Amino acid sequence: MPPRRFDAKRLVKARKALASTPTQAEVGQAVGATRNAVNDWENERSKPAEDKLPALARFLKVPLDRFAPRFAPPDLADLRADAGIPQKDVGAIIGRRSHMSVSKAERGISRLKPEYEQPLADAYGVSLQELRDAQERSFGRIVPERRTRPDVPQTLADKINYLLGHSYPGEQVPPSDAEIADGINQWAGAPLVSAHHVELLRTGQETNATPPVCEGLSEVFGVSSSFFKSNEAVVRQVVEGLQVMLSHREGDIGRIAARGLGSEGLPEEVLAFVNDYVAGMRERGMPSADGSEQ
Repeated sequence: MPPRRFDAKRLVKARKALASTPTQAEVGQAVGATRNAVNDWENERSKPAEDKLPALARFLKVPLDRFAPRFAPPDLADLRADAGIPQKDVGAIIGRRSHMSVSKAERGISRLKPEYEQPLADAYGVSLQELRDAQERSFGRIVPERRTRPDVPQTLADKINYLLGHSYPGEQVPPSDAEIADGINQWAGAPLVSAHHVELLRTGQETNATPPVCEGLSEVFGVSSSFFKSNEAVVRQVVEGLQVMLSHREGDIGRIAARGLGSEGLPEEVLAFVNDYVAGMRERGMPSADGSEQ
């Protein structure tokens, strides 16, 4: 199974969430595909090439994880695809006419020459160690992703997109701009925002939100309202808590909340967040570990 799992329903939702609601033909034109190809993607008759996924995400103004979440650490081919680079173009990156050296490394046949590693890492936007780890996976070796302290989203747009990309595991589909706006307005009991306004906030075209809108966002996503304010400690707590949950199978979330992660250790504030989040899931009627409704 490839590390990125394309989700047609999420792709459709992302396209229709844009205020302009681009047509399938417009999406195809933006990524070098036909309208029929996009129609096939959306109706689960075929899947886009993995190196087209980044262009799709850019055009739809959403994180790539929104409609093609990753479920395993990347190998060499995955790094290249995430950079949006077709295999035929990598020869130029390593100063060769042919891409065969990279192709063989991706297929686990022969390793990259050392002098090729740094140019590829730079082109893929990863560290040299990340590239080397990916190469080991291409050769069938199990190399866990190196655990680093997660980057903290800084801007309002970053925070909204982080929650959209990390708070809806499995079959759960993130809310559209219209659904987020409806949630905020229902919480406020007044028409505070429109779908277009949410799109502007999500894409960073508008950088400030009023306190009532921030409170409404916190209700929609089930996080502390401090997450949307300048409080790095709270933001890091949410980020680390979500990473803990998404690094385990969806069905294990309740177990994690109940007894932590044993030898890995969880900071008390992160475990508290996991517990609060699971409680919120149950209140919203989301599936439990056995798939039943709470």
